[in-house]
Amino acid sequence: MKLSLAQWCGGVLIWTAAMTPILAYFGPLGFAVLAAVSGLLMLPALRIEKADRPVAAVLAAGLAWAWLSMLWSPMKPEEFEDNVAAKLTLMAPLFWALWCGARRADPRLGAMALRILGWGMAAFGAVLIVEAATGAGVYRAIHQTFYEPIRPDLAMKNLGRSTFVLALIWPLAALGAARAGAPRWLAAPMLIGMALAAHRFGSDAPLLSPLIAALAAWIVWRWPQKGPNVLSWAAASFFLFMPAVVMAGRVAGVYVPLQNSLQKSWALRMEYWSNAVDLAGPDRLRGLGLDASRTFPDLLSLHPHNGSLQMWLELGLPGALLAALFWGLSLRRLSGPVSGWAAPATAAATFVYLLFGAVNFGLWQEWWIALGAMVAAFAALQGRLPPRAFERTAA
Repeated sequence: MKLSLAQWCGGVLIWTAAMTPILAYFGPLGFAVLAAVSGLLMLPALRIEKADRPVAAVLAAGLAWAWLSMLWSPMKPEEFEDNVAAKLTLMAPLFWALWCGARRADPRLGAMALRILGWGMAAFGAVLIVEAATGAGVYRAIHQTFYEPIRPDLAMKNLGRSTFVLALIWPLAALGAARAGAPRWLAAPMLIGMALAAHRFGSDAPLLSPLIAALAAWIVWRWPQKGPNVLSWAAASFFLFMPAVVMAGRVAGVYVPLQNSLQKSWALRMEYWSNAVDLAGPDRLRGLGLDASRTFPDLLSLHPHNGSLQMWLELGLPGALLAALFWGLSLRRLSGPVSGWAAPATAAATFVYLLFGAVNFGLWQEWWIALGAMVAAFAALQGRLPPRAFERTAA
């Protein structure tokens, strides 16, 4: 029997959902491969609909500017692995196809994928509860049995990174599973496991994420038509004005005292931010060039640990404007006269993604970009399900 495109996409997404908790536990870097292969398998679903054109145009302009900036960037890649522009160009159609495949997936298979994702992430949360209690004991035992012994501190560091994955995905995983017929209590082990493991393994940002997620979700649920527009301006403002915030804090004399009052990890972040603002300096208009952050090892640890400042440093004002447009346009798409929980959950995951990009990850880390594409796909799958309760008409 010949499979339809919708059935094929649904089957690929079932595989993607099943692999997500496995990679979250054993190796988040593998998300780059998972998202790329899933997108490759669903390339026949790739479409740019009329409503997609503004975002697609922004992405195309961003890629063009990234390539152009390599003319003056101090980072001169000699191999593909080091060429960020080439990798972004390859990822763009694959990750777009992943999102399009989710939008075209067979509803029955899409619901199955969401149930698998929900149960899998709940199981992952339960495992993290055990890991938090044993100091990554299970992870170390598995690592030693199938690979080689690993130091306890490295095991805990690896699992600390895994908490970012669960903190990002759990709103969509829990909601999608519940709307697809799975128990609502699956959210509990996800949230509890993430919180306990993040606290035990020293991951601060995931502990902050439920507050950010709850606020973003509440705004969209309370005001389904106007709320996404408010969030779009907030996201755009972050990319446009973060350097001004750092400079204003220094001029007011509060930046350094605040930095000195924080624990070491946060103080280092603030030092990177300040250094990034100074490095951008007179080149703020065009930026220093793509991936230039990596050429200042004494001032930055690979990148500024802030997406806005990295964008300003490397791609200047054009890059900051394009980033603001991308996130602003993407969030505005959540606006509608009626909102169930799909739009609020998507907004929650989006702002958690922005939070982690503001304090932890570099803009061009493949696994992190891939995870963002997978979140977009899981959000799109929500639209393949029939509406349920908790709808609210826009005021």
